[in-house]
Amino acid sequence: MTDASRLRIVRHESDLGSWMLALCDPHPRLRPYVRDYVATESRIGFLRERHPPTGDAALILNFGAPHRAVDPDDGTRVSLQRTAWVVGLHERYQVSEAVGERSFLVARLTPIGAHRLLGIAMDDLTNRAVELEDLTGASGRRLVAQVRDAATWPQRFAVLDAFIADRLAHAQPAPVGIEWAWQQLDHNAGCLPITPLSRAIGCSRKHLISEFHQHIGLSPKPLARILRFNRAVQVIQKSRRVAWAALAHDCGYYDQAHFIRDFHAFAGSTPGEFLRRRLPDSAGSLRD
Repeated sequence: MTDASRLRIVRHESDLGSWMLALCDPHPRLRPYVRDYVATESRIGFLRERHPPTGDAALILNFGAPHRAVDPDDGTRVSLQRTAWVVGLHERYQVSEAVGERSFLVARLTPIGAHRLLGIAMDDLTNRAVELEDLTGASGRRLVAQVRDAATWPQRFAVLDAFIADRLAHAQPAPVGIEWAWQQLDHNAGCLPITPLSRAIGCSRKHLISEFHQHIGLSPKPLARILRFNRAVQVIQKSRRVAWAALAHDCGYYDQAHFIRDFHAFAGSTPGEFLRRRLPDSAGSLRD
């Protein structure tokens, strides 16, 4: 059973509908591999969301209405009937739509955690979503059934803890140097030069890039851009007013124009538009 101290539930009711958000930390032994668990249930009617890249992967279980993926460029819609799937690292924002009752659970995975959990080259997942069953077989089907049958949120999160812990116990770790280099980028929100990282672990820049594709899904430079962007997002989500020039500087941007370009690339909007459209406790998604 999941420790209740790791669980937080938020509920909201309005004329537009209602939603519930359940947030849970993973078991302490899983924290190098799992950021957190996020579950939501809502009845809001039509909902379109943008999902900026985060530098993490995700395991998603959907027990509500089917989602549709929307091409950000031309608006083409593809219906997604999936119940469980894994999303790799993305280099731009994604758009999804849903109509009807929504009920899903997300395990946000570090790239190192996703690589160990799935046992595949992470660049095979970059900019893609793949059925969980295609990657894990019968164990993925059992996970969906066990989460569906669990009676409470603590029980559901405990099922996820057990599934992930079991797979990690039988997985090959990433090379120590590559895991260390990723940790340095992650802990410093992308504000590190790449060449010193490769020197520190005794490899060439070219080899570091190759290993990052294999074990992370992106090479260090684009990953660093995404991590800087997400550091800015975290500040914005906690603020009502933002000093944009100071924020851009603090997050490692050369100038405000560079900062704005990354927001267009990763969020499809200016920083100011992002601030105005954010949802409380949205776990990184934006409502259109």
